[in-house]
Amino acid sequence: MPRTNTVEEILQKPFLTENDLERLGLRSRKTSQNLRSRGEDPLPFVRIGKSVRYPASSVWAYLRKHKVVPESK
Repeated sequence: MPRTNTVEEILQKPFLTENDLERLGLRSRKTSQNLRSRGEDPLPFVRIGKSVRYPASSVWAYLRKHKVVPESK
């Protein structure tokens, strides 16, 4: 049975997999695959053979850039 990483373990990685993005609730594996195949993935990625990895620093920078802070009333 494959090992499932905890969120804490995922957050320590320098590169994230499609499964890591899905485990963190960012997007599904299929969405990642579709975005890449259409050339529309907003996240930079590294491909080595069939393996795809997303630099963790780029993922966190993307999330910070798209953070929504509601106005306080």
